[in-house]
Formats: sequence, C-alpha cells, structure tokens
Amino acid sequence: DLTSAKLTMALRSWTQTNGVTTLAGQGRHLDYGPFTFEAGLAKDGPRASLVLANPLPAASLKDVHLALSPEGDGFRIETKGDSRLGPFSGLLMLTAPKDAPVQIGIERFTVYQTEITGSVAIAKQGVTGSLALAGGGVKGTVDLAPDGAGQTLKAAISARDARFGGESPIAVGTADLTAEGRIEG
Repeated sequence: DLTSAKLTMALRSWTQTNGVTTLAGQGRHLDYGPFTFEAGLAKDGPRASLVLANPLPAASLKDVHLALSPEGDGFRIETKGDSRLGPFSGLLMLTAPKDAPVQIGIERFTVYQTEITGSVAIAKQGVTGSLALAGGGVKGTVDLAPDGAGQTLKAAISARDARFGGESPIAVGTADLTAEGRIEG
C-alpha cells in the first residue's frame, strides 16, 4: 500500500508472464476521487490503463478511461467517458522531444457531436497551441500562449442549433463567444 497527503493506493495483483510484468490495484486521490489501474512493462515500453470513477464532479465527469501505450517516439493515449455535455472519446499522442517542450497532438477528441483537434506544447513558460472545434452546431478556435506575465487564452466560438447530450441535454439556438484572458502565475 502507498499513502501520501493526497493519495492512497493499494496493489491488488502482480504477475509476470512472457517477460511482461503487470501490476493492478485501486486507490483514491483527494482531488480526483476513486480509481482503478493496471500497468505493465514489456520490451516495447510501459502500458497502463486507469479508470477514474468521478474525477471532476463540477463537469459531471464519470467513468473516465485512460489507456496509455508506446507508439513511435511517444505514447498513444486513448480516452473515453461521460460528462455534463455527453459522452466523450479521444485519441491523443504525447511526445517529449529532447530539448523541446512536451507535445500533445489531439488526433481526435469528440464530446457528444463536437470534434476537437489541434496540438499544444507544454513548456516551463506555459502552454502554446491552437484547438479547433467543429460539429454538432459548434465551430471555432481556442488559442493558448504564454506571454511572460502568465498564460493567455483567446477563443472565438459560434453555435448554431448546437446540441449536447448528458443527463440534462443542452441546446443552443444561436450564440457567439469571443473571449480573451490571462491566468497570471
């Protein structure tokens, strides 16, 4: 068992088959709630799956599955779950180039009927990148960049007969959102 100020975790099984060591268990994080995990180490690299039961109640995130596997020079991350806006699923690529920021490429991320694509770079100065939203009546962009004083965000999103699922479905006839902001650190 592992215990810290924010995390308790218990290992439930440990197996080794055909050169692959696999660990499985469960735990609870103070901020993200209960979870289960399975992690393995094979010749091609680490693999892991994590299921978070209710990691962000404010967004009604539930049953969030994350699966990580090695691919090329990085990791493939597959995700699915449920949220206030409806079910979501996605495929992301995480790479950590030598002498360059960590890169997250969003090959596909769908929330109900809206697709999000793009990429972000995560560095000491902040997050840089651009995301595009399309489908389900939603269209727009979100741009992120550090500016020396903090993290900036610029969004231009329009909704025309947009629909979202979830426990309480949401419909938006017409809306235009333009926002600029900074999170100072």
